[in-house]
Amino acid sequence: MGNYAGKEVIKTLPFYQSPTFFDSNHFTRAGNFIILYPDDAYYSLYPNEKDKVFKHHALQPYLYLLEKKLS
Repeated sequence: MGNYAGKEVIKTLPFYQSPTFFDSNHFTRAGNFIILYPDDAYYSLYPNEKDKVFKHHALQPYLYLLEKKLS
């Protein structure tokens, strides 16, 4: 999974260098889940774009959804 994700990241961030991954599928999630549900208002600000795979994983989209959840 890491190698695949690294190839996708390079499309957006050409300077990215993938680390050496440990050959395992064992991992631990850190912390509690905070689920942020997008709505129509979110998608009007941050529409899906096929060539921008990580658009929804940037600080501004997360901050927008978090502020909406806390209000």
